[in-house]
Amino acid sequence: MKSRIRRLYCFMALAGTLSAPLADAAEDRSWVERSDRHTAMVFETLGAFYPEWMSHLGLERFDPGVMDLKPGRGKRLDAALAASVKRLAAAKQSENDPRVREDL
Repeated sequence: MKSRIRRLYCFMALAGTLSAPLADAAEDRSWVERSDRHTAMVFETLGAFYPEWMSHLGLERFDPGVMDLKPGRGKRLDAALAASVKRLAAAKQSENDPRVREDL
């Protein structure tokens, strides 16, 4: 009987020890949402020029789109990407969380 109680105690201690990091990780996930918003901005920029690619990645809102092949596409793409990089750089400057900064 003593052996069973000891095993149960050891199992409970081990389970508590292993689940403690999971509880901490589940508490603050707001940084993931902020990082996801920045990623969504990049997808929106790319989706305007490559909707088939975004659709292939699983972003259904781009399903009806077709690739932009109008004249001046290269210049428009460069301008959109430069604006996106500028917004991401500004976001990185103002971001305090190192996990989000790493994603930026």
